[in-house]
Amino acid sequence: MFDGLWTVEFASAIGLSGKGVLVIKGNRMLGGDMGYYYSGTFTTSGDIIKGNIEITRFDTNAISIVGNIERFSLDFQAKITNGTFRGNAALKGKPELTVNFSGTKREDM
Repeated sequence: MFDGLWTVEFASAIGLSGKGVLVIKGNRMLGGDMGYYYSGTFTTSGDIIKGNIEITRFDTNAISIVGNIERFSLDFQAKITNGTFRGNAALKGKPELTVNFSGTKREDM
């Protein structure tokens, strides 16, 4: 149900937004965008997914949606419905920096 290729869109509390891709397999997710790559794990309960994802800059000129940060971690929760998910996340150590996100499954694995 979750395993596959997903596209994601996200917007932060500081008014920045972005898009990327995720590959989900088992309880792992890997992905990235034009300046950062993502690596995380999650658990599911029914149609709710909860987890943590580490975001790491690989393009020294890139600015993330939470600011000019080299690496950060987000705790997230989302609801999955009919091949889409929608949720929110908070930056570890800075809970005021929140991110809303959504995703769409594009390919099964």
